[in-house]
Amino acid sequence: SMPLEICKNARATRSKICRDVEYAQPTKGYCAAQKSYCFGYKLHGICSLSGVFQSIDITPASIHDEFRIRENFAKTFVGFKTRIISKITAITLIQHLNKFVFNRPINNLKVNLA
Repeated sequence: SMPLEICKNARATRSKICRDVEYAQPTKGYCAAQKSYCFGYKLHGICSLSGVFQSIDITPASIHDEFRIRENFAKTFVGFKTRIISKITAITLIQHLNKFVFNRPINNLKVNLA
């Protein structure tokens, strides 16, 4: 899993980002890998042995784990969730194409598809 920061800690108390859905309020969490706090959510992903995402979930940041995504331009929870899911979908599609169409290593993500 990895933290998904929606704003800097200094803005956390006055930020209105992703506060539109009551059950999915962002929280402050600690990232042990970076030894720092972040405000937002955590992305939890389950991958197969070959490295392809099988399942994902987003929880408040107060759940303990590591990593981060630094930039966020979403202003609602639905927009934030859509942004993360679209990135994971794109990575999974590229991995699938690499493995089954182009016969390349699946995590060779920065190579032209055509």
